[in-house]
Amino acid sequence: MDSNPEVEQFIIKKVPWVSLPPKVKEILGNSQKGYEKAVVIYSVRNQLRYSESLVKAVLKDEPKYYEDVVAYSKNKLMLYPYHLSDRIVKGLRITPFQYYISIIEKIMEQEKSYDSLPNFTAADCLRLLGIGRNQYIDLMNQHRSSRKLFRRKPPRELLPTKPINVAIEPWFVIQHGYITEEDIAATKPVERLIIDHLIDNGGQPAGTVDYDCVHSLYKKGLIYVDVPIQNDDYIVVPPLEGFVMNRVLGDYFETLLYKIFVSIDEHTSVGELADVLDIDSQLVKNAVSLYCRLGFAYKKNLDFGYGTLDPSWKKYQNQLSAKNRSSYIAPDESLLDKELNAAVSGDNDDVSTSANTAASSESSVFSIPHSNSFCNPNKRIAFLYDSTLTAFLMMGNLSPGLKNHAVTMFEVGKMTDESLDSFLCELENVSCAEGEGEAQRYFEHAMTLRKTILFLRNNPNIGSMGVDLLRCESLLNLEKSTCSRLLNKNYQFMVSMAPLSYEVTPICCVTLPHFGPIIPQINSVWFKLFLYSVTNSGPTSLLMPKGSILYELPEELEHSEKYLVTSWGHDPSVMPGSSALFTLNDALPHSAVFIQAYGLEGESSVVIVPFPFNDGDKRKTDESHSSDNNTSMSPLLQSYKKWAKHPAIIKLARVLDLERNCGYITMMNTRGSSSLSNRNTADNYLCILSEPVMPVPDSQNHLRNPKLTSLPEEPNSDDDEDDEEEEFHVISNKTTEPSNGFKSDQCAKLYQEELEMELSNAPSQAYDLPNAVKPTGFDSRQQRIESLRLDLSIEESKTDSASLNRNNTVGAQQTKVKTDKSWFDDWTLLDCHFGVPLFDGSVSQIVCEKILSNSLWEDQSLSQLLKSNTELASRFSEFINSLEVSASSEEDIPLPTKNYYCHNGRITVYEDFD
Repeated sequence: MDSNPEVEQFIIKKVPWVSLPPKVKEILGNSQKGYEKAVVIYSVRNQLRYSESLVKAVLKDEPKYYEDVVAYSKNKLMLYPYHLSDRIVKGLRITPFQYYISIIEKIMEQEKSYDSLPNFTAADCLRLLGIGRNQYIDLMNQHRSSRKLFRRKPPRELLPTKPINVAIEPWFVIQHGYITEEDIAATKPVERLIIDHLIDNGGQPAGTVDYDCVHSLYKKGLIYVDVPIQNDDYIVVPPLEGFVMNRVLGDYFETLLYKIFVSIDEHTSVGELADVLDIDSQLVKNAVSLYCRLGFAYKKNLDFGYGTLDPSWKKYQNQLSAKNRSSYIAPDESLLDKELNAAVSGDNDDVSTSANTAASSESSVFSIPHSNSFCNPNKRIAFLYDSTLTAFLMMGNLSPGLKNHAVTMFEVGKMTDESLDSFLCELENVSCAEGEGEAQRYFEHAMTLRKTILFLRNNPNIGSMGVDLLRCESLLNLEKSTCSRLLNKNYQFMVSMAPLSYEVTPICCVTLPHFGPIIPQINSVWFKLFLYSVTNSGPTSLLMPKGSILYELPEELEHSEKYLVTSWGHDPSVMPGSSALFTLNDALPHSAVFIQAYGLEGESSVVIVPFPFNDGDKRKTDESHSSDNNTSMSPLLQSYKKWAKHPAIIKLARVLDLERNCGYITMMNTRGSSSLSNRNTADNYLCILSEPVMPVPDSQNHLRNPKLTSLPEEPNSDDDEDDEEEEFHVISNKTTEPSNGFKSDQCAKLYQEELEMELSNAPSQAYDLPNAVKPTGFDSRQQRIESLRLDLSIEESKTDSASLNRNNTVGAQQTKVKTDKSWFDDWTLLDCHFGVPLFDGSVSQIVCEKILSNSLWEDQSLSQLLKSNTELASRFSEFINSLEVSASSEEDIPLPTKNYYCHNGRITVYEDFD
């Protein structure tokens, strides 16, 4: 029977059949038996306690109900229901060890892979049985190769007969299990005394009982362990160890575990966390209890005293959890032992040092503050990342200890400020020189991430706030209102890595300033069309809905040698023009496709332009960076700043708040890089803007070179009026005649001769800019992005042009004008991303410096950012509505329903391309 969310709400509230609304009864076909069946199914699926749920009024056989719970959980490979141990162990005599043995036996009989085990189930099997991926493969090989009377040996004969040594903390509570007379006969006298004590007095902390007896009785299955969690407990989640990354099951408890993983922090009590998540506190305590049982978390406010600790536990201190180990040692005795040992060895100088170190360690454990400041710490900065970053950290083999942190960032979805010290130490071991080829991307991201965290974290110039790393996909598991409450409670503002993958829905919180995508639709191709429409710029683009058939490309697209193709919900990739038509038609039956011209003559060159462009208060950057660093970055900053005069960026600044937000703009050379093949490889990109590129005729004997227009230093009011009239304007026609490019062969020939003369007479230093660096940056996605470190010396170009020795003075003047006016026209707006880029260290450093120098973190600037983000979201939504597309909700990205064609910033609707 399929579950119905509306019916389940009444089951949760324990509403009997007679009290159900008529509407809900109609859903169930007015059948009381149907409702009772739904109650049983929901209770079994969610492992509800019989005495505390509505199933008690439906089923009268309690043992049979728990048998159904265990059978269902085994069949679905779910976690052992530890919260029902008192019923399952004492009533059914099914221990966690027996439960997982039957699961492993089942999947071995079915010859399933180890990956079929869900993540948490696999981790618990590893903890109890000692069976990980490699051990399971060995068992399967033995099972397949063994023969016994012409049949395989049963898997049960290959599996262990008792649990391995498991970690039992002294504050865990031991309870007696299902015990028979035969069990008592097989125990030692001291063990019988412990069992009698547990039966008479109930559960006892494990640390008050003999260590060896506790583990012996546990291995025999005569006791089980509870992990008590209270509402006022504070929990710490360190980097994961022993976690198994297999698959996600999606059951209720696993979903809850991941929700709490990304929400929990050591400054929020369990009770407060339950209120923030709006979840029953008992469910939260069950989840946190499992974290502690598996060793993924530990109590911060541990109050288990030394006076009650059994002496037998002292010699096993090294086997205790490293996080809680110091909590079980008497501070005075520990210091005394250290002093005596040091005195005997004659090392008196180290006594005070070790004593002070131990004292500070002990005081930090035993003196956990419970003041208001502990429960309400200062807000932090939330740095948002996606799964691509964790993949880079895991795939690159960057550092031996980095994988655990990467697994934590992916599975927990969070890296708190308290765990960043060890994470930064691992990142510090990464060396860029170790990476080659594609691996260079991984090293570049790791090093840039470290620098970004160091800049944001505890920086006195930006408020001395801590930093938490949050994974976008993990936050999306939370309800929108829950996510908003969580973010507003803990964070001052959010900063996103840039760019976020199109496969990720950005996190939106309208009440919290965000240096990143403010609404989900910004992280889609709709935002590109919006940018092109407001700037009258951008490459020729075509957006086709799912199910379209493309017989030929539009004229303005068919002459490109490369295309930038984006399947809906995926990141763009570069495609050769020769196979574009076939590839597009293969993809269109499954997804909407966005195709863009990406170079008339080879793959286009791309320039990354960081913003904001304002210098702000330079004294702030001088305080946080060395003078040598400032000296090296100053020319680079100036070169980027000159891009602010590009017409497309001038228009873009009227719509986007480029002063109070941060990120980067991607500018693309429309011609491509093949026409520069006669130059040195390292100078191909560096000379683009110091000299005009020679146009090459196409098959129709006319040039596809942008027409030369004057470089606008200031916005033109007349142009503003025209732009405002053209914004969001959608035209429906069948043809679009390209308006740019020379159409006279005579003019083209004359222009080519003049450019050849200029190139031949230009001084050699024009090709050796003082700050030229070979591009090394890469986008974090599939397409390759060259982060060009250019010194756009317009004035030097003018001087070089004026100094050319020409016979015709008029011709020299015309060439000079073309030289300093033409370079902008070969460059068009490709995209704009908000946040801090991680794919290039230099660009990231510039963005960070701008955040500091422009005081973007101050309250006044953040308030203005919040306002401008709201205005942008409203304007962008109007644009999407003007295209007559709609989504099921505000968070969904609408799918295209028509063919949208964009050329020179004008969006045209085509009925078909037949």
